[in-house]
Amino acid sequence: MMVEYLMLRNLNDAMGDADRLAGWLAGIPVHVNLIPYNPIDEAPHLVGTERAQIAEFAARLKFHDLKTTVRYSLDRDIDAACGQLVRRENRGLALQFKHSPEC
Repeated sequence: MMVEYLMLRNLNDAMGDADRLAGWLAGIPVHVNLIPYNPIDEAPHLVGTERAQIAEFAARLKFHDLKTTVRYSLDRDIDAACGQLVRRENRGLALQFKHSPEC
């Protein structure tokens, strides 16, 4: 099984987050795919985790014996990277999330 984990700065990229993820996945034969966030204009409140922090996060997951890969982002400069080719209505949902009282 593959778990896709989007890396967002100061939201889910701390070492404690890695430990919680590892605990949640304990005992499951899984491969974790860490995905750098690719920014979009419609969600300026979301910021991607720095590459060095993603590497540390990956190392922590590997310490917990989880197979882990860090995805590389292509075509980011032309807004064609993973996550950037989202339909406009989904971008509206991202903005609603920003203004949600739970956030």
